[in-house]
Amino acid sequence: MINFLGVLILRKVFPHAISTSESKFEYYKVRDSGKGKQGSYQLGIEVKKYFFENDVVVQIESNSDKFNNYKLKKEFNLELSNSILDKLDDQYKNEDIDIIFTLKNDGKFDIRKTVNEKNGNKWFSDLYDNNVSEDIFKVIVDLERKIVEFDIESKYSINSENLAFESKQKIYYGAPGTGKSYRLKQDAMMFGKNVRRVTFHPNMLYGDFVGNYKPFPSRNEEVPITYKFVPGVLIKALVDALKNPRQPQLLIIEELNRANVSATFGSMFQLLDRESNGSSEYPIEISEDLKLYFEEEILNDSFSSKEEQIQIKEKLVDGLIFPNNLYIWCSMNSADQGVLPLDTAFKRRWDFEYFSVDDSFDEELFDSFGKINIGKGSKIKWNNMRVFLNDKLSSFNVPEDKLMGPFFLSKNILNSDDLTVTKAFKNKVLMYLFEDIGSQYRNKIFNVSKLRLSFIRDEFDRIGEKIFSGSEDIQTNIINEDEIDNDKESLGQDGLGS
Repeated sequence: MINFLGVLILRKVFPHAISTSESKFEYYKVRDSGKGKQGSYQLGIEVKKYFFENDVVVQIESNSDKFNNYKLKKEFNLELSNSILDKLDDQYKNEDIDIIFTLKNDGKFDIRKTVNEKNGNKWFSDLYDNNVSEDIFKVIVDLERKIVEFDIESKYSINSENLAFESKQKIYYGAPGTGKSYRLKQDAMMFGKNVRRVTFHPNMLYGDFVGNYKPFPSRNEEVPITYKFVPGVLIKALVDALKNPRQPQLLIIEELNRANVSATFGSMFQLLDRESNGSSEYPIEISEDLKLYFEEEILNDSFSSKEEQIQIKEKLVDGLIFPNNLYIWCSMNSADQGVLPLDTAFKRRWDFEYFSVDDSFDEELFDSFGKINIGKGSKIKWNNMRVFLNDKLSSFNVPEDKLMGPFFLSKNILNSDDLTVTKAFKNKVLMYLFEDIGSQYRNKIFNVSKLRLSFIRDEFDRIGEKIFSGSEDIQTNIINEDEIDNDKESLGQDGLGS
């Protein structure tokens, strides 16, 4: 391409504003994406024209008469920007990635989620699931270096005003597999990189969470060991918030109730009471070890200005507080074995967001997942089996927090083949029903001659869904071999959809 001065342009940027139909998220909330929402980035005529005129893509097989698929020519490399890699938690940083573009018969040029998912480009599916409306998706083409780069530019910078209506302390809770951790991860995107994370466990102590003195090797040969205050994740997040008062900081605590929270928080418990401005209402005395740590880490920090250090001292003049830019969000599942109940005083200081057992179910998404083999060439969708089992458990008055959410089997498992899904069902679901639901329900759940887990697993291989009592209720959901073959044929003729 040549500009009006006759200079060859070798680098071209094509911005695309992510619409509400392309995203589940807005700044700063999660929307119900609903059915019929778009499943692609519409790149537009200019991108198509530029790609074809400069010989960037080559056509590949599409198995459809409604659209053609294209991929980058071998001499072009695809790169993801740091902002995209951040959204994907850097999990694709060192992987070879690919992308497929689709040209519809009506001339629309796009990148389809389902087409790329079916062709092994899972990274794009993960990126698409993280879309935030009004962000800008950029396609950058460098003809000289033979590089096509994808980038995302956020509409807003991270600041406290954008989080004005968010809870300072929030607990996501519900049955296993309801998407609590996934939703927490998505909501944490509001904070960019200003996020610290910890998972509680039964052996978690105050010193692990807040900090304590630990032995450290010394460079002094006469005194080879010294002692140093080692901050826990809470103090690290607190220091981040004090040093960056205009930047919201988030501490994520997974599995909150697997530890004794009163003992783990200790005196920090009092700081959970917040004033209307978001800061702690009741300061606590700063211990001597923390004073020394703050002196080194904050007040003698060469990167902080004198004005900033004065502001921090003023905040701490009455004692230790949580500043208004420190957020603590948690997940918990009261159905897990070995969890500890939260006392009433602790719960009063938190907002709660409940995830019901079917909230995260998306019919279109789950239809694309692998199925459970139940013998003689027949299969059943995971969600149909899950609903059947949940209904059975509910009929026995099993509490809802012990039911199974849609992602009780992880998305990675469900997104794989039928064999992997079936194996996970046997290893995880059957064990959960047998061991975790309660021994008093075993003879009500299973219709087998021996109530042993090994026998139940073997019987499932032999008779499939018939190991469950009342299995006749699920017969209409069973997919036989003929239906599977018909599904494959229609998929090949009609394409993969948008």
